[in-house]
Amino acid sequence: MKSLIAVTPKSARRVIRSALLLVLLSLPCGSYGALTISEFLTSNGGGLRDEDLESPDWIEIYNSGPGAVNLSGWRLTDDAGDLAKWTFPATNLPAGGYLVVFASGKNRANVGWPLHANFQLNDDGEYLALLQPGGTVEHSYAPTYPNQRANISYGLAAVTTTTSLISSGATSRVLVPTSGALGTMWTATAFNDAAWTAGNTPASYSVGITITPVFSLDVNDRSTAPAGVTEAGFSSFVINSNVSATAIQTQATVRVFGGITVTVSNTAPHGYDDRLRAAPLNSGAFTESLLLRDYLSSQDITGTGGLDIGLTGLSANQPHRFTVWSYEGQATATPRVSDWFANGNLVKSNYTFTPNATPTSNEQFRFTFDAVATGSGAALISGRRDATSSASAIGVYFNALKIERLTPQAATNALGTLMLSNNASAYVRVPFNVANPNAFQTLKLRMRYDDGFIAYLNGQVVASRNAPGSPQWNSTATTAAADSQSLVYEDIIFTNAPGL
Repeated sequence: MKSLIAVTPKSARRVIRSALLLVLLSLPCGSYGALTISEFLTSNGGGLRDEDLESPDWIEIYNSGPGAVNLSGWRLTDDAGDLAKWTFPATNLPAGGYLVVFASGKNRANVGWPLHANFQLNDDGEYLALLQPGGTVEHSYAPTYPNQRANISYGLAAVTTTTSLISSGATSRVLVPTSGALGTMWTATAFNDAAWTAGNTPASYSVGITITPVFSLDVNDRSTAPAGVTEAGFSSFVINSNVSATAIQTQATVRVFGGITVTVSNTAPHGYDDRLRAAPLNSGAFTESLLLRDYLSSQDITGTGGLDIGLTGLSANQPHRFTVWSYEGQATATPRVSDWFANGNLVKSNYTFTPNATPTSNEQFRFTFDAVATGSGAALISGRRDATSSASAIGVYFNALKIERLTPQAATNALGTLMLSNNASAYVRVPFNVANPNAFQTLKLRMRYDDGFIAYLNGQVVASRNAPGSPQWNSTATTAAADSQSLVYEDIIFTNAPGL
């Protein structure tokens, strides 16, 4: 048997990973429906990252039934008193398939993208349930699951035999076609690819990126800054000193750091304010309390107002990486929800935190995104209160900002050299052998890709993403996916069938 994969990349940087698994599954123990919460993790210390490169809690759903299930209208909850807490979008879960939902509190239910519930999991144990669209509990951990330990998942026992067929370093052959002369002949098992470029998986197209720090600022409170409250390696940012320590700021604050001008203002007429809190304090893996203890906040508590952070003096037309810290430490569980934009484009939707959530690592309560500076070297970062915020709760908080410049380099790997300025499509053949295919009932294709691909198995199309309906030798992907998507594996599961 041979796995044949055609990749149709579109953007400059490419990371393509593939691994093919055959999985023999028996039903999990216990009297449950076809769908179960097979596994979950309440304290993720970096083992599985989401598209924001964060490590939230996660919940795994398994379909042990004989057919696919459309999850549209199905629900997850961690509250026995609120059984409709979070609802799945229209997502098909095939027979024998697994689906991971991040319990991050980010509340993302977009088809084709990583799913994020609007709640997080409690290490001390709580109710957790999966419900059918009509409200019937399909599977639950009730009344609560037991206390959990960091980086140790919990769930149902299942008898599983797994055979890895393709892994990193597997033999592969690559061709960047110059015409359509081969048609689909190259996908046949017996096709002679000896003249193709030899290599090993992963097949990757990369131009390389140099990351250069530009500057970092730490928001400090007017009454104490900058003595003792500025994080090491950060510059202190304080709003206008001619305003008293208790007055609401209405005019813009302008500061210059090494040629970068930073202008902070508020959407009228709300104003903005600063505070220094006693919490959080450094504890264990969390060592950046100075970044989170003081902040600026928009004073809008009913609408969708917020803060604008204008930047000038950046490298014109150059991509930059921005990291924003957003947190407030208080003894309240009322969520703060905001949406963030870069140059008018949404970069972070439903950013949510609860003030009484104590940080356990430096990776929490911040998010990162890439944006290109304008031709004049400007960028505008905007935070807006999300309409789903609790009544009378401020939504937009700003603690710190880090900016890095991203510089693309020339392609250094074989596939990048072959494709750059030549063709958007590459053909990749990865052979593997199976002694007894009939011993397995489920095949799992694990892919990391950017922007699209078509996978053939023994000449038959078994999966595709962002591919045109009638692909040609020089096709491009139909969608330019975010580069962060290439960091997240997608598991594509299909049942064994004659000829595969």
